[in-house]
Amino acid sequence: MRITPETKKRIITYSALTLLSLLSILLCYYVAKWGLSDCFLVPGISYLAFAILIFIGRTGRFDIFSYQFRNLIDSFRKGSPKRYDTAGDYKMAKKLSRENNPFDYLPYLIFGGVFLIVAIILAFVL
Repeated sequence: MRITPETKKRIITYSALTLLSLLSILLCYYVAKWGLSDCFLVPGISYLAFAILIFIGRTGRFDIFSYQFRNLIDSFRKGSPKRYDTAGDYKMAKKLSRENNPFDYLPYLIFGGVFLIVAIILAFVL
């Protein structure tokens, strides 16, 4: 059985989120001496906030700022050609890029939701 590149990306994403979560929880509990509820709340809120910010960014709300920042960086490079003539061209190129490369929100929502639920349960139990 062959693993597709999409499956490989998902395995890497879930593994990285699991390791980051465990590291975060262990550091909060043993180093910062926080309660378990707080230790689960931090990665839960972080993952949910990350997913929301990525969703907002991928809607194209900040394309004009990205375009201006790109032009600013290109202006400092000697002999650098301007990649996009107008902000509209940049926005269309980014839209095509977003359509061809979708973002997988599911792992962040699953981990964030589970950690948030565990944090709420632990707040009432402990």
